[in-house]
Amino acid sequence: MALVKRIFSHFRPHRAADWAGAEWTPLPALDERTWVSPLRFARGEDAEQARRGSPRPKGRKTGAYHRAGLLALDEVAMHRIPPKGDEQGSELAITTPRGLPLHSPITRTSARPRLLLAGQRNRQATLGTTALLTPHKQVNYFHWITEVLGNLWLLQQAGYERSAIDHYLLPFTGAEWQATALERAGVPADRVLPVDELRGSRVRRLLIPSWGDVTSHSLPAWLTRGIHASCAYTPSQQPGTRRIYISRGDAARRGLLNEQALTRLLERFGFEHHVCGGLSLPQQQALFAEAGVIVALHGAALTNLLWCAPGTEVLELHAHRHQGRSFHLLARQLGLRYQAVSVAGPGHSSRTREDDLQLSDEDLGLIDRLLQDATGEQQGC
Repeated sequence: MALVKRIFSHFRPHRAADWAGAEWTPLPALDERTWVSPLRFARGEDAEQARRGSPRPKGRKTGAYHRAGLLALDEVAMHRIPPKGDEQGSELAITTPRGLPLHSPITRTSARPRLLLAGQRNRQATLGTTALLTPHKQVNYFHWITEVLGNLWLLQQAGYERSAIDHYLLPFTGAEWQATALERAGVPADRVLPVDELRGSRVRRLLIPSWGDVTSHSLPAWLTRGIHASCAYTPSQQPGTRRIYISRGDAARRGLLNEQALTRLLERFGFEHHVCGGLSLPQQQALFAEAGVIVALHGAALTNLLWCAPGTEVLELHAHRHQGRSFHLLARQLGLRYQAVSVAGPGHSSRTREDDLQLSDEDLGLIDRLLQDATGEQQGC
């Protein structure tokens, strides 16, 4: 994941003296050999080679190969930037001991974090070794599960056991599924530091796991085994027998306007109707582990494909012209049989990926045929 890309959005090579306390631990077994800007710090190259860059691959800008690993920064200052207007969650301002801003996502300039921290230096709390598990101010179920659990695994690969870390900095609302995931991952509750509770702090050592130039949308090849290892989960090797439909009936966006038409079709194939929003993490794991065929609209609930057995049939319904690849890649890593149907909005339009969808007769006919292939049963639409 390109955590370092965000953290070093203001890095300039002429301020290299600010990086005297930095250590980079490469994880060569996880290399994705993907491309980033030559100004990124964490790349396992000497400074001169980094300035020159590597040969440019076709279709990409000049840059250097960025490898997966762990970046450790000593004696940095951190401060929470409160949300503006109707924004949700908080952002982080991070500076080196000399005041160089490393992360200023709201203003994209160096002024705001520098001004914020100027008045905080004399009353900052001091934190010990702190792991930044995700830089996002607010994350949904998909990004939280993949980034937090994935980064916990990376920390272990870099040699940091849970007992060696004093604080885990991450978005944490106290939701049951978050608490359960952290408990299963061996993170003590008293070491969880929610981003929204952060005050002006000086951190003795800040740990920043990096996936290289790979994000939670493009998914590194090691991600699923890392998540399984983090939460001590062993998937079954045989698909279940349940047929489940995951509804977005509890969501405020990306709903299905004529869901009843789909439900009638699915009932003929023996599908169960579920909404994941009210289920605990163990309940979601059990539901997907016991499934043999899954139909769902694009949404965070498909993160639960992580708990499926290889060979499980998956049919994702997504907005016309807005097919995300996250769940396709996730299914491929897990050995699932994935197919997708592009669905338009009312009047066969979908202006954005957030629009509600409406199945046409053609869509229903296609879903019928795909389910016949997946189940081996002949049904009429």
